[in-house]
Amino acid sequence: MTEKQKELAEQIGLFYLAKNGGDYIKTREEIERLGIKDILPVKDIAIIWTTRPGLLIGKRGKNILALEYFIHYKIHIIEEMDDILDYLIPIELEDLE
Repeated sequence: MTEKQKELAEQIGLFYLAKNGGDYIKTREEIERLGIKDILPVKDIAIIWTTRPGLLIGKRGKNILALEYFIHYKIHIIEEMDDILDYLIPIELEDLE
């Protein structure tokens, strides 16, 4: 992980800490739910690979806009779909119908 990636990750962590009113436990749970796999800062763009893009974007895009404002980067999201967890959790038969 490069220094730029570490700095960006710390900024994202601080954003979620502020969003959760300084509650470290809630912040950690929310960040884990996001399923962020990788972060790549390129000039003024932050590329984020995540398994849960909807959570990162938030209702009506409010979360992603606030995050972009906080970290001073335009964010591009790439959905990471081949997470092993997706295959480990059994699907109920009624979900298939």
